[in-house]
Amino acid sequence: MELTEINQTHTLQQFDASLGTLNSVTITLDGRVLSSASLLNEAAQTQIFGFVSTENFFLTGPGSIFQTFDAPLFNYGPSPIAGGQRVDLGAQDISNTLTFTAADLGSFIGGGTVDFLCTTAISNTQTGGGGNILIEQSTTAGCGLNVVYDYTADTPVEVPEPGSLALLGVAALGLVAVRRRRS
Repeated sequence: MELTEINQTHTLQQFDASLGTLNSVTITLDGRVLSSASLLNEAAQTQIFGFVSTENFFLTGPGSIFQTFDAPLFNYGPSPIAGGQRVDLGAQDISNTLTFTAADLGSFIGGGTVDFLCTTAISNTQTGGGGNILIEQSTTAGCGLNVVYDYTADTPVEVPEPGSLALLGVAALGLVAVRRRRS
């Protein structure tokens, strides 16, 4: 978790094609945001005020990957706030998960790595207040990433037993049979 806005790079291993044929790539993004906020009416008179805050998560990756999800934080009013009054909106701890399948498998095959970038952008909307409402907000966020490769393993090629090895086996059996007759 770090102060927003975040800009986190996740580096993952590509699929090793020697294991088989890659069928699909499933990507799971876990996002978490912690936020606390308060509103202070700095005017002498009551102000009608509304406040909505949402943390937006963005994931970009190889090929044309671009996915988003939102984490709603606060939704206050519009409601009256008396002159000099502070309204504590409390704290929010919100987690969200987004799972999707990558369309471009070619970007995930090789012996190297693939990079994903998780960023955030907070969206705050305020209504009313006459420009006299002080918004105090502290927010941290973080991303986790998991990639699952679904593949069909190559069937092993059976190597035929060399003919000379089979002949040695037959010869050894013959030698055992000859020794038994002499005993």
